[in-house]
Amino acid sequence: MTNPTASLPIIAAPVDVPRQLSAGRRSAGMAMAVASALAFSSSGPLVKPLLESGWTLGTALLVRIGMAALVLSPFLVRALARDRGLIRRHGLSFLAFGLMPVVGCQLFYFSAMQRMPVAVALLILAVAILAAAWMRAAGLALDVASALLPVAVCAGLEALATFYATRRPDPRLAVSLSCVAQFIAFSCCGALLSYAVAATGGPLWDDTFLALDRALGLDWLAYLHGLNDRPWLAAAFGSAYRSLMPQMILVIVVLGFGGRLAAAREFVLAFVIAGVITVLLSGLMPAVAMYAHLGLRPEDFPQLSPTAAYAHIADFAGLRDGTLRTVTLDRMEGIITFPSFHAALGVLFIRYFWMSRITRWPGLVLNAAMIAATPMDGGHYFVDVAAGAVIAVLAIGAAGLFLRSAGLADGRQAGPAWPAWVRARVILDRAGTAAPKS
Repeated sequence: MTNPTASLPIIAAPVDVPRQLSAGRRSAGMAMAVASALAFSSSGPLVKPLLESGWTLGTALLVRIGMAALVLSPFLVRALARDRGLIRRHGLSFLAFGLMPVVGCQLFYFSAMQRMPVAVALLILAVAILAAAWMRAAGLALDVASALLPVAVCAGLEALATFYATRRPDPRLAVSLSCVAQFIAFSCCGALLSYAVAATGGPLWDDTFLALDRALGLDWLAYLHGLNDRPWLAAAFGSAYRSLMPQMILVIVVLGFGGRLAAAREFVLAFVIAGVITVLLSGLMPAVAMYAHLGLRPEDFPQLSPTAAYAHIADFAGLRDGTLRTVTLDRMEGIITFPSFHAALGVLFIRYFWMSRITRWPGLVLNAAMIAATPMDGGHYFVDVAAGAVIAVLAIGAAGLFLRSAGLADGRQAGPAWPAWVRARVILDRAGTAAPKS
């Protein structure tokens, strides 16, 4: 990934600087970068209580940026004393950096935090930073143009969520919009991290996973032949397997508009936790999946159409042999074999669809079929499916425990912590509506 500030040289070091001095400055610069990252990562727990107590977003940002300016002002004064033409030459660069990475980044970050737990915000931020660093270490670059649409969509959704949180308070709509934005943001960051992890992966584990399946008495080829002999069942499984993305949006809509706002937050947090664990484990135990490992071709099973089982092979091989160096968000494939993220999401969907009487049984049947289809359509080993299910159960438990400890899972109508003036406005509006007419 390219560094967005690489084209903004603020203070150029003289050519004749001694090597020891240059090394010292590099060390000092790295220390300042780490300190800056730590300061930003700690901003969520510090600022969110202010927002919950009634501070406006603009006030909180003004205080935070003002304090940062005071801390950094001695360094600016010193730099100006050494180079009086600094502002004249680099004024536009300073302004652009202040408006985009500083003010713009914090504006969207804290706006999102008004409707999401700090854990979700920090996890998405951590995954984004980790993906950028890992991609740089792996020699991968991001096609920046492909990221413009997801960024714009997330920004638009959060802007709408802010509108329905402040100007026209509607907790259900605000939380639902914000949850969809979080899902898109993490999906993009997690996909980039999965590619970076695959590019630096070690030896393949396919032989080990196949041996584990056989040790458990599970015959993958027999399962595939059985589905090939029952094309109607294979078609039903395939449709269920391809329902993942619509289900992701539907579960947020069901929970959000059903008034289960705490459950919507818990689902997103569980989704992020399961995704992080899955991506990191895939780097420790990479695999190419069963079809490629056994050298099977689509014509070997004419009644099946496991397109997803082959779609990832070109990218996976290119990442490992170094021929794929530029990653494009709108052309990424699911390259993870172990653990199965499809299986993990199937368990998550069953858990959260179960909260609504309307979606309870349809969600159970559909996702049981999706999990059953994972070995066929995804080319997964059976141990992949089991590992994904275990990860989902752990993620659900961790998300629920965190939200309960944070006091955010206290009932069906639990909503976001709205600013005090919004809560007061809603109370007054309700009081006016309930008052008898004279």
